[in-house]
Amino acid sequence: MLQNAGSLTWLPDAIFCHSDLIDDIEEGRYSRPTLSTVSLDTPLIAREAVARIAARITDPDTPAVEVTAPHTVHPRESTRA
Repeated sequence: MLQNAGSLTWLPDAIFCHSDLIDDIEEGRYSRPTLSTVSLDTPLIAREAVARIAARITDPDTPAVEVTAPHTVHPRESTRA
């Protein structure tokens, strides 16, 4: 995706990626600088993803739904001023 960014007429403000390896990993507390992390409600995200896929399989015209999952930001040295 980013390889084609040069052909865009606009650039995104940010790009976010989720990985269970960065879901408030303990190592973030011990690195230097300590890394800010985010705790995610991964079970809720999984349930909602499966529900959305199942709905689309049942009815391909099902509209997209925006779901905001609860989360907690753990700011540490990597983002503190």
